[in-house]
Amino acid sequence: MAAQDTSRHELDILKLLWRYQRLSAREIHDQLAEERGWAYSTTRTVLERMVKKGQLRKRSSHGLNVYAPELAKVPTLAGLVRDFTRRLLDVRPASAIPMFAESDLLDERELAELEALLEADDAAGDDNA
Repeated sequence: MAAQDTSRHELDILKLLWRYQRLSAREIHDQLAEERGWAYSTTRTVLERMVKKGQLRKRSSHGLNVYAPELAKVPTLAGLVRDFTRRLLDVRPASAIPMFAESDLLDERELAELEALLEADDAAGDDNA
């Protein structure tokens, strides 16, 4: 699945699951409902759509559906950055790396991994120029 196919709502759910690894639909809903103004049924619909798209996996645990991310955080973020910087800003993806320096979403290891992915994209782009 291409990163650019991830909607804002889906990305919000992925960010929660990247942080907590596994959550029930109710836990996800409780984290997002006030900000999003979602009904519980909306949360469940988005979660099921994400499972069908291969973004999440669903497991039953003691009769409760628990969701976990199927998309890895750093490669997904790299894809989003790559798409945004190339298509919208018309700049090299690695130029966006400083934006992530203060992000709570990435630890130092993940930031280094993101930097390596984006710099590799830039190097590959130079070879194709």
